[in-house]
Amino acid sequence: MLNKPKIAFYCASSCGGCEVSLVNLHEKILDVDANFDLVFCPCLVDTKKKEVEAMADKSLAITFFNGGIRNDDNVEMARLLRKKSQVLVSYGACATGGGIPALANLFPRQRLFNTVYHGNPSIDNPGEVEPQTSSVVSAGTLTLPQFHDKVQTLAQIVDVDFFFPGCPPESAQLAKVVDLLVAGGPLPPKGSFLGSGRKSVCEECRKKKVTKRSQSSAGTGNQSRTPKPVSWSRVSSAWAPPPAMAAEGFVPRPSCPASDVTALPREFSTKEPKWQRPSVECSTFRL
Repeated sequence: MLNKPKIAFYCASSCGGCEVSLVNLHEKILDVDANFDLVFCPCLVDTKKKEVEAMADKSLAITFFNGGIRNDDNVEMARLLRKKSQVLVSYGACATGGGIPALANLFPRQRLFNTVYHGNPSIDNPGEVEPQTSSVVSAGTLTLPQFHDKVQTLAQIVDVDFFFPGCPPESAQLAKVVDLLVAGGPLPPKGSFLGSGRKSVCEECRKKKVTKRSQSSAGTGNQSRTPKPVSWSRVSSAWAPPPAMAAEGFVPRPSCPASDVTALPREFSTKEPKWQRPSVECSTFRL
């Protein structure tokens, strides 16, 4: 087929699962290849950004954009692909509603950085270094996109034609959309949700969670055990929060009331504690 319609897939702040849903079309992906020209998909096609910028406006028949908007680069690509696309689809849970990345919106930006770069027991960062938008090294200047305070959806940045939810979207539903496009059928009204199925990803898992309590009730003889009390006297007094967190008044979570501490699993007693502000309410699930 000559002059096939051009399509694109792009991922912003996401895990890559949406691209996997494309590959999971199995033999149906041959229909995509036969009827469309996939011109931009960073994980599959080596098309450079400058090549997309050189395309005529609206030269892309349809773009599937997945991932939340977390930094300046995400915003720039969203606006560029909106300009180059006739139809822009918000593909997947993150682009459509924020998804897992948007859980970070519950915390201020600096607290995220403290957790990742300072307050993590596995981090070796004595210089208290954080990512910078510009850093001069021997080879030149390295740049990183600006990290935003909040995750936004695609529709909060640009005009979106359709929404395709799912984490990831169901491949079977994507196949139906491919069939519709191949057949040249009329598209639904702008703003419609495409490919909304009745199943969640977890429904495909054949594993069944069996607890000791349920085994005992079934006559297996296994009894659930009451966790032994934990003595926080075993926690080293030498542990202290990193300087950046200490300056903000962080204290160790083991200062929680004894009623909460004794309910914690035994293994936590030998690990370095997490840190909290004195005003943060203690919870056994947050240590």
